[in-house]
Amino acid sequence: MGTLEVLGLIQSELGLSGPIWDWVSLINGGVWWGNIGLIIIFTFALTWGISVLLFKVVIERENQRRVD
Repeated sequence: MGTLEVLGLIQSELGLSGPIWDWVSLINGGVWWGNIGLIIIFTFALTWGISVLLFKVVIERENQRRVD
């Protein structure tokens, strides 16, 4: 995200144009940043949820193994 922000700054300050700079400008233009932030938050939450679920499954298996 920082790299895209720096590229957007370079593009706007130097007045660069072209397909890559148009893409950078599009991403840095408001709506994309909100969506990227939501995607990052969702990814972290999903990863955390999966890790908690896997941890609980592993702990339950270990507890059953000790009981048997």
